[in-house]
Amino acid sequence: MDGTIVYLDVDWIAFKDEKGNKDIMECLDLLERYELKNIDNFKINDKVLGIVKKLENKKLAIFSKNTRMAVEKVLEKLKLNFNMVVTINDIEKPKPDPEGIEKIIKELKISKEKTVYIGDRNIDKIAGDRAGVKTIMVNEL
Repeated sequence: MDGTIVYLDVDWIAFKDEKGNKDIMECLDLLERYELKNIDNFKINDKVLGIVKKLENKKLAIFSKNTRMAVEKVLEKLKLNFNMVVTINDIEKPKPDPEGIEKIIKELKISKEKTVYIGDRNIDKIAGDRAGVKTIMVNEL
């Protein structure tokens, strides 16, 4: 979500300093606190949002490294509905592991051949490749 549909106003440097060497999966409460601190100050990526709105009649899902609470608040403010949302709270292994993409494909009963995954970071590209789906980077749109 952050970096793809919107840009969250998060002090990532402060978060990383406070997180230290702990694995991200051990710090989800801390991550949520940082994401929600300025949640109303997000900036919209108009290009991606426009694509999402054009695809409203398709099965749409989100696989985000953000917390569920942050994703739900943004989707509510944007009045967007997705068939499925998978966040870092819903998986055991974070990106670049393809667990979230595979969960979506299985739950929505869609084929890998008809799946397109849009991401903004190298870990998204790796996750999409590992899941065996077409992956498009935001900067390619």
